[in-house]
Amino acid sequence: SSLIHFNSTTSILNVTLPHSLFQSLQDCALKTLTNQHHTGALYQAILPDNLSGIEVSIVRLTGKSLWNHGAKFSNVLIPARSVS
Repeated sequence: SSLIHFNSTTSILNVTLPHSLFQSLQDCALKTLTNQHHTGALYQAILPDNLSGIEVSIVRLTGKSLWNHGAKFSNVLIPARSVS
């Protein structure tokens, strides 16, 4: 299983999802990026009807820009020059 963050207006819930659901959400998000070419722009993933009520956002970042500038999207902050 993998960890994914769900944002709501009141809180962030950390939910452990089965691998197959996480993989489905990831696949939909990556398919959305195939038609979007702007690095650093936040996109809403297009999900099938059976996943209504779920919202997935995705952003494409380059290693150089992430290293130099970091990233801040919604409740996610990655400081510049972060090492994992």
